[in-house]
Amino acid sequence: GNGDSPWVFPDGVVIPAGTRLLIWADNDNEEGVLHTDFRLNKAGETLQLLENRGELVDEVTFPSLLPDHSYGRSFDGDELWQVFETPTPGTGNGI
Repeated sequence: GNGDSPWVFPDGVVIPAGTRLLIWADNDNEEGVLHTDFRLNKAGETLQLLENRGELVDEVTFPSLLPDHSYGRSFDGDELWQVFETPTPGTGNGI
């Protein structure tokens, strides 16, 4: 977190295949183990998911977003990304 070192998933947190896990990138890790010690830049930036040896699993570069908008894969697992005017945390993307 904080740009100096990566935020690490807490011990015991597992994301089984086909499921979702909501991580709060809100710079408020005192709220719980799934709250990060960094905040995403509202002007846009690149976010990476690395496995424990530092190898890249996935990454996304998201644009500047309006308040209460989100950016995600058009459909779960899709290669295309898009802005969503109505965020749906914890649920699938697409229709």
